[in-house]
Amino acid sequence: MIAEGTSREAIKRWRLRCKTHTEHRDYLSLLAELFHVAFHLANISKFIDASSFVLTAIRRHLGDEAAEAIDLKLLQGAYIAMSSSQEATEGLTEVLAVTSIDEINTRGG
Repeated sequence: MIAEGTSREAIKRWRLRCKTHTEHRDYLSLLAELFHVAFHLANISKFIDASSFVLTAIRRHLGDEAAEAIDLKLLQGAYIAMSSSQEATEGLTEVLAVTSIDEINTRGG
């Protein structure tokens, strides 16, 4: 699957940019790149589905601890930033209607 390979490459590039453990806390650039993959290669536009895709990729390549370090506000912010120039993505109302990361995790993340 193209999207899976691309998400793996995005994570590899992010790891190379993050030289120390403290820099690994900055997930925003990784999330932005993975949302880009979700929109363009996996054709996923809805917030919950795209977030589930992103968390699954992080869980698969970085582990559960890394995925659990990402909170809902960080996902919402990255999605909103990346979706602003995309057609067919959800707006602020739909994104902010999600009030718990459990809504995303139960979707399959």
